[in-house]
Amino acid sequence: IVYLEGITSARRFMSALRAACRVKPVIVLRAGRSAAGNRDMRTHSGILAGSDEAFGAALKRAGAVRISTIHQLFAAAKTLSVHSRIGGNRLAIISNGGGPGIMAADRALDMHVALAPLSDVSMGVLNGSLPANWSHGNPVDVMNDADAARFALALKTCLDDPNVDGALAILTPQNVSKMEDLANAVITTAQGQTKPVLAACLGESLVTDSRKMLVNANIPNFRTPEVAVDAFSFITDYQRNQKLLLQLPGPLDNDEPADI
Repeated sequence: IVYLEGITSARRFMSALRAACRVKPVIVLRAGRSAAGNRDMRTHSGILAGSDEAFGAALKRAGAVRISTIHQLFAAAKTLSVHSRIGGNRLAIISNGGGPGIMAADRALDMHVALAPLSDVSMGVLNGSLPANWSHGNPVDVMNDADAARFALALKTCLDDPNVDGALAILTPQNVSKMEDLANAVITTAQGQTKPVLAACLGESLVTDSRKMLVNANIPNFRTPEVAVDAFSFITDYQRNQKLLLQLPGPLDNDEPADI
C-alpha cells in the first residue's frame, strides 16, 4: 500500500513500482490531485505533484491499482489479498433486499462494472426455484423471506453461469432467516470456486457474528453495497493493468525515413 504526495525521481520510482507490481498487488493513494490540494502540499512538503492524468496513465502501465479514498484503500487491500485473478468485469448481484441490490447496481454503473446478463439456463433455474415476484434479472432479488437454502441456490446458479465473472452477496437482516445461516450459505457455496465471491453485510449488532464467519472463511466482506462494488472493480483494474505491464512497444522499423 502506497500513500503518495509527489515524486522527486520519476525514473527510479517507476522502475521500483514496476518491479514490485510483478510480484504482488500494489495499491496507490495519491494526495494533491486538486489545485488547492497541490498548493497545500507544496506548503507542507515542498513537493510539486504534477499532472494527475499523466500520473494515472503511468500507474496503469506499471500494473498498479489506483484508489481515491481511505475506504477504497482498505477495500482494495482486503480484496486483492484474497482475489487477484478474474476473467472479466461482469458482476452478478444476489440480495435478500431489493433496495441494497439496486444501490449496488447503481454503483456498478459509476465504476464501469458490467452487470452480467444471466443465461437462459440460469434464468430457467431461478424462475423454477424463486418466488414468482423475484426480480427476474440481475440484480437477483431472492426476496426478504429467503432462507439460507434459497440464497445458496441463487448464488450457485449465478456462479455457474458462463456470463458471470464474479458475485456479490448482499445480506440484510430479516425476520425469516438468521444472518449466521445466510453467511454460512455464502461460505459453503464459495468453497472451491475460481470466481471471486464478495459479501456485504448490512447492519451492526445483528451481523457481527456473520462478518466474523466470513472473515474466517477468507471472503472479503463490507458494510455497504457501494464499497463492495468498488472492491470488485479493483480486481478487474488490477487484472487489466497487469496486462498493460507486460505489453511492449511495437517495432519502429516501418517508420518512413525523414524527408530532410
